[in-house]
Amino acid sequence: VCLAAFATENQHTTEAILKAAYETGKEYRIKNLPVIITFPITYSYRPQAVYYTITRNAFLGFRAIIDDIEILFSKDSPYRDIQLMIGLDHAQPDTDKEILENELEKLALVMYDCSHMSFDENIERTAKFVEKTRHTVLIEGAVDEIYEAHKSGTRNKLTPVERAERFMREAGVYLIVPNLGTEHRSTKSKLQYSSRRAREISKKVGKRLVLHGMSSLNAHSLENLSDDGIVKANIWTVLESVGGEVLTMETVRQLGNLLSGEQI
Repeated sequence: VCLAAFATENQHTTEAILKAAYETGKEYRIKNLPVIITFPITYSYRPQAVYYTITRNAFLGFRAIIDDIEILFSKDSPYRDIQLMIGLDHAQPDTDKEILENELEKLALVMYDCSHMSFDENIERTAKFVEKTRHTVLIEGAVDEIYEAHKSGTRNKLTPVERAERFMREAGVYLIVPNLGTEHRSTKSKLQYSSRRAREISKKVGKRLVLHGMSSLNAHSLENLSDDGIVKANIWTVLESVGGEVLTMETVRQLGNLLSGEQI
């Protein structure tokens, strides 16, 4: 089974994720439907906790997300029976240090991201964090950096099988994020996901792979993720892009009520 991890950076998206999970559970009669809500804190490509409040304070944003979720899971909430896991995405070892050291009790997993460091340092830093937190949260490690579409001049290269195997073994993480050709915030014209490489890696390390860059996938690839060894797939771009499209269409539809004939 491949679980979806939905990212949030505002209160509306947080509840939309829970509402969708609740309605899906009702429609398919799935009791305690599992779902993951995740978010980066100060990750430079998209510091979602920073964006969560107008203050642009990372710690305040982190607390606001946790508090919103707790309110939405209170005894009066229709969402309270959802089996929710909260995770940090692309946690930065230095700029997220305060939260990583003091605020893990409400979290189920942490994607500890040292992929911008040398490979040896990545393994060393990740292994130390795993040892420190192994009884608190599950750790997901980033074997290689996943670049953001349209902003990086460096093209993604597939993670070699041997590299992924060494990282899993020496870092001691529960899950790994290999580079499978995807990009954050990619467009459909640049579909690059390598199912073959995913299967080669999972054959060596087990079905413990996490996929970032879901917007790079087509429908056929989505159907086969669990067979490829992907057990968790991160989703964000589509949540914001579809919401933006709906808002734009509704604004156009209501334009006559919003502006005068002269303004139009």
